[in-house]
This record gives sequence, structure tokens and C-alpha cells, in this order.
Amino acid sequence: MRRIVAPLILVAFCLMWLAPPPVAAQEMPASRPNLPEGAPIIERAWPGDPLKFTFAILGDRTSGTSAEWPVFDRAIDELNVLRPDFAIMIGDMIEGNADDMNAVTAQWEEFREHATRIEMPLLLLPGNHDISNPPMLAWWKANVGRTYYAFDYKGCHFLVLNNQEHWAEGGNSFGAEQVKFAVDDIKASRDARHTFVFMHVPIWSYGSPEWASIHSALGDRPHTVFAGHWHTLGYTHQDNATYYVVGATKGAQIRPPNPLPELGKFPHYTLVTAEGRAAHVTFIEPGSVWPPDVAPQSLKEAARNLISVTAAIPEGLDGDQAYPRVSVTVDNAMPGPVEVSLGFTGLNAQGWHTVGPSIDSPFTLASGTSTTVTNPFIVPVDRILPVPRLRCEVRYKGHSIARMERNAPLFPDSALRWPSEWYVVGPFEAGSLPSRLPERPRETMPRAFALHGPEQGYAAGATFREDGEVLTWRPLDAQPAFGLGFVNVGKLYGIPFNDLAYASSAVYSPRDQRVYARLRADDYAQAFVNGDAIEGGRLYRTRRDPEWVALPLKEGWNALVVKNLAITGGWSFRLLLADPGGELRFAREIAE
Repeated sequence: MRRIVAPLILVAFCLMWLAPPPVAAQEMPASRPNLPEGAPIIERAWPGDPLKFTFAILGDRTSGTSAEWPVFDRAIDELNVLRPDFAIMIGDMIEGNADDMNAVTAQWEEFREHATRIEMPLLLLPGNHDISNPPMLAWWKANVGRTYYAFDYKGCHFLVLNNQEHWAEGGNSFGAEQVKFAVDDIKASRDARHTFVFMHVPIWSYGSPEWASIHSALGDRPHTVFAGHWHTLGYTHQDNATYYVVGATKGAQIRPPNPLPELGKFPHYTLVTAEGRAAHVTFIEPGSVWPPDVAPQSLKEAARNLISVTAAIPEGLDGDQAYPRVSVTVDNAMPGPVEVSLGFTGLNAQGWHTVGPSIDSPFTLASGTSTTVTNPFIVPVDRILPVPRLRCEVRYKGHSIARMERNAPLFPDSALRWPSEWYVVGPFEAGSLPSRLPERPRETMPRAFALHGPEQGYAAGATFREDGEVLTWRPLDAQPAFGLGFVNVGKLYGIPFNDLAYASSAVYSPRDQRVYARLRADDYAQAFVNGDAIEGGRLYRTRRDPEWVALPLKEGWNALVVKNLAITGGWSFRLLLADPGGELRFAREIAE
């Protein structure tokens, strides 16, 4: 099979990139923790102070360009002045997302140039950018060190976990072996005066059964948990512990203190002081110091939930003119008033146009109040697509805290249905897929438009060939726990590198009709009905902004195919059909 990962390039830097500077044995203090062999660390002398001590946490540096080192460098400079005992970086040291180990090596070299300016020990744990795929997991183990470990320091216990360890179902998983390690380690350290747990992704927020086992083992002992990944600061309390998600430590320039620290959107690093059985936490924005209760999760959720958008089932779809209705609700749970502006683009006299007064005038909404603005439209049925784009912005204390620009909804979620059973075949080579859809995609990415045969839909016993390998259809079910109609192609084929696969299902229509559907793909998609590409074979790039498409269904059974293309990382799609009357039927294959 063509999927051959580049060999690990062991340049001289990689052999001992974290090698400690020479230190005489008599200079090493007796309080050095019992780090296991192979622990990833930039070694410095460990101080021998009494039981009270302070350590620092550095947040994510990616996704950030090479121009965003200044804030990270400033954080290192400030830590060198503050002199904590040691530091831990919460993951995402490099940009990652590569299968070229030469590129991975170069990224680590760049990180080392900046990180080794630190004047105290710096421990590392991996994030999803550091371990973006199984080859990078192997690279880390060969060149950086352990992916999870534990140690004791001055009566406190530190458990450093890796939720990119287990790739059988994709990332964000510890794996059974690591869970057992964590549970056994917690039981063995029951006498610790305080336990600190670290991981990159705040997996406790996703209902992880793996974390449930670890959380149960922690019990009522004093403990504090830290993660990163979200790039914004927040905290919650669970039982007798505090769970922090620290923000990123990156930026192109040092800025004045953020005027809205309570939303957690400011670059910072963290200082933790262990005193007795307590842990005192402080967040430091370069030039500013914030207390640990600066960004309650409730305010972040209030900002995140300010805007919601719904649609009514359009009337008149069986005639010449349709009458869609889009409603925008603003719910202000912030402590003060907010300013709201709404509007639509893509309106014109020949297509969509509004019925009634304009909604373009900004308005102010008091704290603790909610309002819904409904905009009715009229549009010729043959000009429903494309739908207009909705823009909405909410400002608080003069600063934008919520902004939306997306395709307007055509149907409410309650009217959407989807095939839950699919057949999938792949992977096929897609060529180099850019992160943004180019202006002339057929010229720029021709292999993405190549036809391989599965466009016609599932046929029992059908096989296809790709690079000498025989490919067959395999069953795959949607996973509604991850969102409406979520089909995870990566569950069958693992982590892609510019690959595509075909997913086929069947839909029964009681008559010839045009059915509207909402399509979202990670990263690209084409759609086919009964072997014919919709919209002339248009390649959709949707991700966070689903596209509305029209499916020409004939009376009886129809073959529905989604060609799903992925750059790397996630590999999935959603195709949700508007069926307010519940008249469609779905099956894995066309019934005889």
C-alpha cells in the first residue's frame, strides 16, 4: 500500500536534544524528584528549599505562526525572574500535523532555540500538535522521551498524562495501559500532601469513561487538575478539587492587559505554589497578574451562548415562491448590557429579499434579558440556493465578544433526518489538498476530482484497485453521540494524509422531488445521487459553515454517495436531509 511513513531521521540533535548541561554530582541537591528513566525534561539544577515550593505552567504555543514567539519568550524571561522551582509545558510545543519527520525535527529545533533559554527545569507533556498521528507518536518516544509519567517533589505527587497515546479510535484517548498506570500510581501515592494531574486535552469535559476511572481513583485526596488545548482560560470545581484549562502562551507582541480577563481570552502562564496540603494558583499575563477566579466558566458559557439561530420550515416550496424565516435569539447572561448588530448578505431583487423592516440597525440588550429577531424572506423556488449569509456581532464593554458569519439555516434541526447506515470504500489518493479551497479547484487539485467508480453507489461484491491494492465496501454506522448524522470515516482507515473515500447509502422517496440537505465535511466533499454529481461536481469546503445543497431524488430508491476528502487529522462528514413530513426512508443499500 502506498501509505509509507517517512523513516525517523535521527540527526545529531535528535539523539539527545534534551541532554542536560554538565553538572557535578555534588552540585545536585538531595531533593531531586524520582523521575523515571526517559522522562522528557530540559534538565537544570533542582533547588533544595523546604516543603513550600512554586512551579510554573506554560500553555499551548500552537496553532501559532513563527512570528508569535515574542509572548512566549517574554514568559520565559519573566519566569527566569520569578524563579519557580521548575516548569511544566501543557503540550503543543510545535505546529505538528506532518508525516515528514524532517519537518517535525525542524519544528522541534525551533522550539528548543526558544525553550532552552529557561533557567529552571522544564518538563514536557505531549499535545495533539506534538503527536498529530502515529508516526509522530513514535518520533516523540524515540527522540523526546516518555509520553506519560509520574514523580514526587517535596511531599507532593505529580501525574503527567498523555491523551494522544491511543490511536485505535483517533486521538484524545489515554488507552487502557495508561489508565491502569494512572490508577495504580494514584493508589501508590496515597500519602502525598497534594496531587497535581496534567494532560493536554481537558478530557473530563467530554464524558470520558477513561477519565471517570482516574477521577474515581483520586477520590477525596487534595488534588488539582490542569489541561490546555482550548487556548482560553477557565476553571470548574468538582468534588473537592479544581479543574483548570489554561490558555495559550503565544502572541506576536506584548499588549496591554486584556480589558475582559473574565472571559479568559488573554495569553498567560501560570504559577502554582504548594503550601501544606493546599495549592495556590495565579495566572500571569505578560505585564499583568490575575487571581485564580478571574475567568469563571459561567461567564465563558454566557459569552459562548449569546447567539442562537433557528429557521422555520419554508412555505411555498411546491409553488413558484418560497417563504423562509430565520430567527436570531440573543440571550444576555453577561453582568452588563451588550450591543448587538445583525444583517444578511447575498440578498438581491432576483433572489432572496426580505419582507418587512430591515434588521441592520444595532440595538442594546440589558443584562439578564433576551430577545428574538425574526426575518421573513421571499425567494423564487428555483433561486433558493445559495442561501444568504447571516452576520451577527455582540460587543461588551466596547469589545467584540461574539461574532458569527455563516450560511443562514433553511430548515430547523427538528426537520432534518439522515442515513445512519453506510457502506464505505477507500482510501484513494487525493493529491495535495490545500487548507483553503482555491479559486480554480479543478486546475489546482485535479486528483480530488478523479472518478474511481464508487460514484455509482454500493454494489455487492464490487471491488476497486488503488496502487495495487484491492479495495472493498465496508459497513460503517453514523455516530450520533458526536453530532447529528456524524459519519467518522477515520474509524475505518485511521489518520489520513491527503486521502479520499466514498460513503454510500440509500434513500427512498415516495415521488420525484428536490430534497434540500445540509452538508458538512472535514475536510472536503462531493455528493452524488444515482451516479450523477450534484452542482456539476462542485467540491465543498465546509467544516464550521455547513452548505445547503439540493438532492434530486426520483420516485423509489436512490443511491446517495458522499465523496469525503481529508488532509489529515479528522476524516468525517454529515449529510442531513430536510424531511419535515417524515416521508423518506433510509437503508444501507437499495432494497430489491
